[in-house]
Amino acid sequence: MEVLDFAVVNEARMDAAANAYYDRLLQGVAQMFEQGLAGLRDSPDKRKMLRLVALTRRKHHRAENFLKGLGGPLRVPFAVAEAGKPLFLDALQSVMDLLFDATREYPHGAGQIRVTQHVVLDAR
Repeated sequence: MEVLDFAVVNEARMDAAANAYYDRLLQGVAQMFEQGLAGLRDSPDKRKMLRLVALTRRKHHRAENFLKGLGGPLRVPFAVAEAGKPLFLDALQSVMDLLFDATREYPHGAGQIRVTQHVVLDAR
């Protein structure tokens, strides 16, 4: 996974040949993971792995990076906003993960979402 992290982090600094090489590498690894996961029952671990694969294909996003695209830092430091940032990022990431999971196509029909202390996605 370190190779994948390197490619994602350093993509902007790579020349065209290096970019093409890592794109092929990422696609091959992502395809291998997807094929391996395809036969597994739905579970939180499977969904987590599918989200990681989707990150490499830019079909899913990290909340922190998503927020960077929405705006820059506060012009005037505001302690309450800074203190709440980790809580907001965790909540936003959970929502983004749920949306990704809910929009995936399940082999056994539509998924049902059940909200308890944690959000649980059932594939039935």
